[in-house]
Amino acid sequence: MPRQYSFHDGELRIYDGTATPFCYRIKFVQTDPQIPAGRPRAEQRLILDRGRISSDMKYVKGPDDAHLAPIDFTFTAKLDEVLNRNSLWQALICGTVGSHNWVTTAGTSQLLSVTLKKFDNDVAMQLVNVEVRYTGATTNWGRRMKEVFFPPEMIQFGPADPDGISFSATGRIYGPITSMSAFTTPNTVSTGGAGASGK
Repeated sequence: MPRQYSFHDGELRIYDGTATPFCYRIKFVQTDPQIPAGRPRAEQRLILDRGRISSDMKYVKGPDDAHLAPIDFTFTAKLDEVLNRNSLWQALICGTVGSHNWVTTAGTSQLLSVTLKKFDNDVAMQLVNVEVRYTGATTNWGRRMKEVFFPPEMIQFGPADPDGISFSATGRIYGPITSMSAFTTPNTVSTGGAGASGK
């Protein structure tokens, strides 16, 4: 019988760019974060030997555009209470969470050993780091995504119903994507309620 995977429960944390970061968290059950395993590699272009196959043909690495381009990830859930709504919104846009004015994470990570640049031409692009950890039967595992921008038009809150408040967001990952088993230690953890459900 094929092994069945059910890593649907866990926790999502959003961090700002303070040296010891502030953090907002949401616990979730049976939800469906769609997170890429990593960034794409640059294209390998085949250079033939004067247009023909031979032992002298070779591959040449293409431009780094594909590796540097932002990658989307989506998260949908049902929030457990209204209190989550504003705090989560503020965390996603790197605004004010509780009494803390969050600091952007732009320009704090590296790709290909080069520190990424800030968006000096668009100060409204405030980035955060996002970590998702799933709870498994014997182990915890997840993904760490750095320098993530959530376009406001891609953050949607639906009407409340007996199961909670529907929520969905799409973030664009500009920084590295790595595996993780433990969360980054934050300065302060803020949470609006007991958790979220993606049922």
